[in-house]
Amino acid sequence: MPKPRTFPTLYDQVLQLDIIRLKSLGYLLPNEIKNGSLTWKNHGVPVGSIGVYSNTISNQQYLILDYRYQGTQLRSMINIELVPSNLGVGMVQYLICPHTGKRCRKLYLIDGRFLHRDAFSGCYYSCQVRSKKHRYWDNTIGLYFETDEILEQMFKKHIKKVYAGRPTKKYQRLITKLNRAESISFQDVSSFISI
Repeated sequence: MPKPRTFPTLYDQVLQLDIIRLKSLGYLLPNEIKNGSLTWKNHGVPVGSIGVYSNTISNQQYLILDYRYQGTQLRSMINIELVPSNLGVGMVQYLICPHTGKRCRKLYLIDGRFLHRDAFSGCYYSCQVRSKKHRYWDNTIGLYFETDEILEQMFKKHIKKVYAGRPTKKYQRLITKLNRAESISFQDVSSFISI
């Protein structure tokens, strides 16, 4: 008899239904009915696909998801709730978890159901299951390997570098990270790798 698995399910590695992506694909436009499909890719390779039907015409807005999970055809209905914005302008859309009833911006596909993260037990984010050694490496030499990503963020098209003559907090954090990354020498990195 095989030993049961002991590694946890990671939220980062499962399929996610994100309200931002649904909006960008036009499924949550006001007063419309839309039918289509949603595909997930990992490094350019398709890893999942579902059929999506959205209805935002009535007061009771909803999504219907049609998909296959381990050979079984499933259909799930997810309600959408409109909440007044805290800025006093417009409405904010939330997905309602079918199991917990909580408002959320993202649902996770685990065990064949798209639910809020509180509906699952024993699931973690990948940063929560890293060993102490990996966390130590990330804090000491991890920035050395993230220099390109930091520079890419600093030179994005619409990043705000200065406000009222002073650097913004975000830009200042990026400068601090870059300075820390540049202070790490190649010898420091090679000594960590040889350990």
